[in-house]
Amino acid sequence: MSSYTKSTDFASKDALLTGNPLKVVKGTEIDDEFNALQTAVNTKADLNAPALVNPTATTQAASDDSTKVATTAHVKDVLQTGGYIATAGIADDAVTADKLADTAVTAETYGDASNIPQITVDAQGRLTNVTEVAATPPSLSMTIVNEAISQNEVYDLPTDTFIVNGTAYVLWTTNAGGRLDIEIYDAITAGGTLLDTITAFGGNESNGTDGGSGMSSRGTWSVLLPSSARSIKFIKGSGSRFPTTVIDGIMTFTDYHS
Repeated sequence: MSSYTKSTDFASKDALLTGNPLKVVKGTEIDDEFNALQTAVNTKADLNAPALVNPTATTQAASDDSTKVATTAHVKDVLQTGGYIATAGIADDAVTADKLADTAVTAETYGDASNIPQITVDAQGRLTNVTEVAATPPSLSMTIVNEAISQNEVYDLPTDTFIVNGTAYVLWTTNAGGRLDIEIYDAITAGGTLLDTITAFGGNESNGTDGGSGMSSRGTWSVLLPSSARSIKFIKGSGSRFPTTVIDGIMTFTDYHS
């Protein structure tokens, strides 16, 4: 395409004297001007351009970031050299596994009745590592203690203790009896907070007159402990006697205190 440039200054002819041959407008001058106009007009694009069929253009380099018209070859080159398509330009569910980079995780099934999968996830939510950790089911166990307990004695609970059980005995005499109470604390040596007081055992607790020589009470007791319990204290409740008390055993449950 070209731009029109006037070749003859027609206005300057008006200032020339009559008889000057340059004052005459020649047909060749007019013809040259119209030819130049025709060439310029014919090589310019219309503002309201018609539909073009298979137009061609110079393909710019992929690094060309200008307002030049981009050909299909230019677009392809840009995408192949690190360009990108916006998310809106990708159809839903269109990205296949072939387009995703492999992680370090081997494709298989992890975990079974004896193993638990332990996974590592990166900031993009991808699994980058999976290992199997042997499952350790919690266990319930019983320990025989067989320890005599005196009044106001404190028993620090072994780790994960959730039940303490034992026996108690109280001898009645006229106007005499006794009751065993157990206080539960959330720290060792009966420290911290008193969580609860349990009535564990008793006989003729009100020191009634019906108590007679040779009468007695004997029985078992058990205390179910909260997970925060760390010690228990044996005290005399109602009555005038502290029962003869023995801790027979304790039951523990894995991670009960965690």
